[in-house]
Amino acid sequence: IDLPVNEWKSYVFQKWFLFQKSIQVTISTEKTLSNIFPHSSLLLQPEDEMFLQSRKLEQTHNQQRNSISYQKSPNK
Repeated sequence: IDLPVNEWKSYVFQKWFLFQKSIQVTISTEKTLSNIFPHSSLLLQPEDEMFLQSRKLEQTHNQQRNSISYQKSPNK
């Protein structure tokens, strides 16, 4: 599945610089994802989820539209 990874990365990058330095250090110095997740999950806001979902839905819609276009090839 082709997801809008670059858009998500850009969004996260922007959010990262809004965090307090202490939060950045805490997350950056953790060694495992299981240690990072509790810190980062507390920082998620409803608008973050909405952003990610909207991009995912937009991508899904584009894929469906492309699939339909492909299926409408002329009959021989």
